[in-house]
Amino acid sequence: MDVRFEGVSHVYGAGTPFARPALSSVTVSIAAGSVVALLGRSGSGKTTFAQLAAGLERPTAGRVIVGGAESSAERRLPPDVRRRIGAVLQHPEHQLFEETVGRDVGFALRRRGVPPDEVERRARAALFSVGLDPEAYFARSPFRLSGGEKRRAAIAGVLVYEPELVVFDEPTAGLDPEARERLIEHLEAVFRRRRPTVLYVTHRIDEAIRLADRVLLFDAGRLAADVTPAELLRRFEAYRRFGLRPSPFIRALFAVGRRAPDVWDDPPRTPAALADWLAARLGGGRKGARP
Repeated sequence: MDVRFEGVSHVYGAGTPFARPALSSVTVSIAAGSVVALLGRSGSGKTTFAQLAAGLERPTAGRVIVGGAESSAERRLPPDVRRRIGAVLQHPEHQLFEETVGRDVGFALRRRGVPPDEVERRARAALFSVGLDPEAYFARSPFRLSGGEKRRAAIAGVLVYEPELVVFDEPTAGLDPEARERLIEHLEAVFRRRRPTVLYVTHRIDEAIRLADRVLLFDAGRLAADVTPAELLRRFEAYRRFGLRPSPFIRALFAVGRRAPDVWDDPPRTPAALADWLAARLGGGRKGARP
């Protein structure tokens, strides 16, 4: 599902004394099947951009066109288009409420009138896609899961209806490193297999460069840069003014780059890929490195 913003601005509380501009004159096109990371400081406009694309908000000015349908100050995206969009908001596990994981994951399908057998089949497949064994988790209470398991079950509840556009708002926030890595691995697999259009809001540069084909940098409500992950890495120092903080991996990559500038020809996007690059540089590296 393609997404296009044409001169889009958004003001929260427009026309009131509490009006707060959040997005200003943004124009950008996103092709169907792209994975786009949205980076920037808190309050930079990235979450508002994602909510406008998902039809959760309407622009104050300009047009948002999703799958050929238009949203503007006067109109919302039509229901048939909104049903093709999924949104994973911050801490989605807080929305779990059914008696069992299987019922929770299948909730949206039941509301759409999908037959019970099909609901169960698709709910089991969605659980499997996020790394939760349906045999072990389908009948369990969602309130007896770990934090990471709850997060993955909640994401399965969005993926179950196979949205063509999925918005993720800080999906790894609050997870411990192990749970975060496990979730990222499963999201990578889902993105490769299903090829939805993805808008991925994050503060984590490592996740942006690992998952995305493209990175949009926001600053004070404006689209400040539109780059590939490789371009972001090559010019990282220039983009730090937008609130980007180097992670240990980024610092390690720059340390390598000072001694071996050719690493920037095709920058590794994960610690494992950097380790493989170094091993190959020293001779006889491992094969099958992840890009």
